[in-house]
Amino acid sequence: GWYYPWLLYRLALDGTVPPIVPGDPTIKTETPVVSLLATLTDKSDEARPQPVTAAPELAYDDQTGQRMVFVPTGRLLHATDSSTPVKDSIWALADHSLGTPSTRANVSVCAITVADDVRTSSCTGGVATARGWVMDLPDAGERINVAPIVQLGTLIFVSNTPTSTDVCEGKGESFLYYLDISNGGALPASPGGKVGEA
Repeated sequence: GWYYPWLLYRLALDGTVPPIVPGDPTIKTETPVVSLLATLTDKSDEARPQPVTAAPELAYDDQTGQRMVFVPTGRLLHATDSSTPVKDSIWALADHSLGTPSTRANVSVCAITVADDVRTSSCTGGVATARGWVMDLPDAGERINVAPIVQLGTLIFVSNTPTSTDVCEGKGESFLYYLDISNGGALPASPGGKVGEA
């Protein structure tokens, strides 16, 4: 909900709960099922929630057979937002019913390396964890406040880093990212393993 934008809920209107392990039976109930899918928190302080102000993207990953939810974090709405200390991320979460929500402790982690405005990533795991992955944005103040899209197995999003404390000014930098939805890594044809650029 709006009051707790760092909590991601799953709502099955038909009462369907997907299997925990592929091949297990699907559970059906008489009423809609609401469950907490994930808690989105800052890398440097897991008690600090990450705001979500752009719409998540949904996709099916053909490589892993998982339904995925891609959630960008970041806010640029209030006068103090450009100076907030929150470290923002892109989350790729498997649509699961594992009983406990996904958190930083149980998803794979991707790290971004920056060299001359070119960004590369290295990731541990992927959705092999059955939960997904998270990638933290490298620059101070960098955030994702526009909705991502998925096309042909590629997650595409733009991050913004304001350079002015006035949120009404359009000053700042933007970076374009394009990642493999399965693991947060570079696309096979990406030169030098590039995942983003200015």
